[in-house]
Amino acid sequence: MTYFIEEELETLDIVWFAVDKNDSIGMFSTQGTGKIGYIEEWTEEVLEEIYDYVLKLPEYSRVVIEHHPDIEELNPLYGVADLELSFAFKGLYVFNSETYYTLNPLNYVRSVSPASPLHLSKVSDEIRNKLLMFKDNRLDFSNNKVITIYESQTA
Repeated sequence: MTYFIEEELETLDIVWFAVDKNDSIGMFSTQGTGKIGYIEEWTEEVLEEIYDYVLKLPEYSRVVIEHHPDIEELNPLYGVADLELSFAFKGLYVFNSETYYTLNPLNYVRSVSPASPLHLSKVSDEIRNKLLMFKDNRLDFSNNKVITIYESQTA
């Protein structure tokens, strides 16, 4: 198993996943500055396996691109990347660590929401079992534009 080293955690844009109290799946992008939740469980192999699985899913959901006037004022180039849209079209909520806006690497801002969320019951047993390690009943992706990753679950 390959775990991330401190330098990677502080500089790379790492994509990781979580599951909320509704069994919806969220994709989180650190953008090099955000903290990764549930770090004790993540290995590069687990992340790659989930990432590759989701990318192979068919696109089935319409999406809602979130509007953040405060972020756009701070960063006129703010926008949603193609990769983020791809995950949302597959039913995942997409969150980014916009630390220049939130000033907190534990906060993630929702950038795209699926109209039809992908739930744990719709993924393979193998992927479901991996994602269940990252289920947090304190999270609610559909009702929160900003998600706080709890300190005890981060690196």
